[in-house]
Amino acid sequence: MPYLLLDGGDEPVVPVSDWTTDLIVGDASPNTCRAYCYALLTWFRVLWTIEVDWQRATEGDVAAMVGWMRGAKNPQRVRRPDSAPAGSVDLKIGKRYLPDRYGASTINLTLAAVRGFYEFHAHLGEGPVLTSSCMVGGATLDRGP
Repeated sequence: MPYLLLDGGDEPVVPVSDWTTDLIVGDASPNTCRAYCYALLTWFRVLWTIEVDWQRATEGDVAAMVGWMRGAKNPQRVRRPDSAPAGSVDLKIGKRYLPDRYGASTINLTLAAVRGFYEFHAHLGEGPVLTSSCMVGGATLDRGP
């Protein structure tokens, strides 16, 4: 496995490992697996914070993640105090500095990874308990009893 998602106890998150193994076997690029693992890390951190098992996630949990990502600062974009403000223009080259928040493309990538993860497990007959379902970008996330 080129990339592995670990939980708070440094143990692999097996459902994610199963999916990324399938991606690798299906000839997905290691860079794709890396991006999806980081995206699912975001998703699982939200689930761990709100204490929801991945099999019990709902559309509301996805909306909470998207809302958080829209407002949270991206730790990958921490700038030095003496540098130009995020989003400002570099006058030498006329290019904007990246904003300090998560961009729309990162949010969309995260949603695509979450969707693929749940579609993979639904195809195997695993994952959410089927009682009442809701749609998130075409992927079904089901509510438990």
